[in-house]
Amino acid sequence: MTLPKKEKTSQLDDVKKMLLPEMVPNLLKSLGINSPSDENNALHRLDSVEYKGLELLKILEGRIPKCIKHGSPESVLVNKVSYPTEISTVQDNLDIIGKQLSLMKQHIETSNDNFNWKLFYGVIETAIFIGYYSGAHDMKAPIERHANSGFISSVLKPQAGGEKTASKYIPTHNLITAMADFVMNSKVDGKISRTTLVSGIFIVMKEFASIETNRTLLALQPFHSRYPSEKFISEHLKGYDFSLATGMKRLSKGRIVELIKSKFSATAIKKLITN
Repeated sequence: MTLPKKEKTSQLDDVKKMLLPEMVPNLLKSLGINSPSDENNALHRLDSVEYKGLELLKILEGRIPKCIKHGSPESVLVNKVSYPTEISTVQDNLDIIGKQLSLMKQHIETSNDNFNWKLFYGVIETAIFIGYYSGAHDMKAPIERHANSGFISSVLKPQAGGEKTASKYIPTHNLITAMADFVMNSKVDGKISRTTLVSGIFIVMKEFASIETNRTLLALQPFHSRYPSEKFISEHLKGYDFSLATGMKRLSKGRIVELIKSKFSATAIKKLITN
């Protein structure tokens, strides 16, 4: 099913904020975006260079200004205190690793001493931090808008009548969307069907609601059983294109559940629907 024009435009804006959109080909295909086959594609560039790690660092450094230009904030203000965002931390660590690599090169070229393993492992540590925050940024880009829209609708702009009633379902709707986005953008070898994705989300939500303390959460009160039905979940997945899934074998319902739980623990779910 084709995405509504407004939602497609919003998702295209999300992609512009991503550092490595090449890593989520299913998302790109669903938006009608063809990945470039030249050096504008990071994966293509890595195939044609000898020092892949160094090239990847250059790619990330070159794309940070693009992400900021398209709306990725470098800091957020919480209780009048400014905190750096993931993309700001990526930039800081890129600066650090550049200096570390330069020092290592100088040491190898000018010293007869043993190899500087301490500096070498410092480079590895920094690289891990870069990867961690780059991934965190790109995972957040497609889903934070849903979380923000939930906050705006339920807290900042409460509406009357039908819109006010609908707002009660927004936290759960945002959670379903976040789960679906995570599964559809995960690198799994297998076809994902609407039926198994709906069932997987349903099972995880039902299990979450089986915990007595969770049944009293405000976000679950609109549901008679304290968890959304499979029909409710399916209605919120109408914009997803399941024909683009790769692989010959269809992922089982159990594998989908396992995948969702790897990201959405009971604690994470509770945090998402109560914030």
